[in-house]
Amino acid sequence: MRLRNNLALIFAFLASAASSRGFGGSRGKGVITFESGATITTTQYGEVLTLPDTFDISYPAFNITRLLELHATNETIPQLPGIPPPSNTPASAMLPKGVAHCETSGGSPNQMDVYVISSKLDHLPDNQWCCTGPSKCTIMMYWFTAGSDICNWKSHNKCIHCDAASAGLYLIANKCAKNGKAGGFVR
Repeated sequence: MRLRNNLALIFAFLASAASSRGFGGSRGKGVITFESGATITTTQYGEVLTLPDTFDISYPAFNITRLLELHATNETIPQLPGIPPPSNTPASAMLPKGVAHCETSGGSPNQMDVYVISSKLDHLPDNQWCCTGPSKCTIMMYWFTAGSDICNWKSHNKCIHCDAASAGLYLIANKCAKNGKAGGFVR
């Protein structure tokens, strides 16, 4: 999923393939800066967290697969140190309408596998960030034939609410479905 002129986010792609999408600069309506150097910018699409280049990207809160495992066993989910969780803005309010860019072909993932990734992200607690870093694209998770990544071509260490990532994948699975397959990105 990509947020127009902001954070490039969710892609549904064939699990064995690599994805490479990006996004433009920030058009923030409000910016909050923290002692760590991190900022949260409120845009027309929701909040975007920008972490400083010195932020430790190996921190456990960045590992979406591990967070899902912890959540499934009712264990404590780590948060980013010194960074508040995202607001509880409904995911439907975070996504612009009708911005799925479909790239579905015979080589695309199965539509149901894209739905499963969306559902797994949706089941994370409401206060979780999904982030890029340290590379321009970060794979969030795989499920059988599908994979999903979050990208940012302008810089790395950007995050969005995981509910927005889930909503983007759901949009791809719904709007890009063709012969049981679904692939594309949301901008």
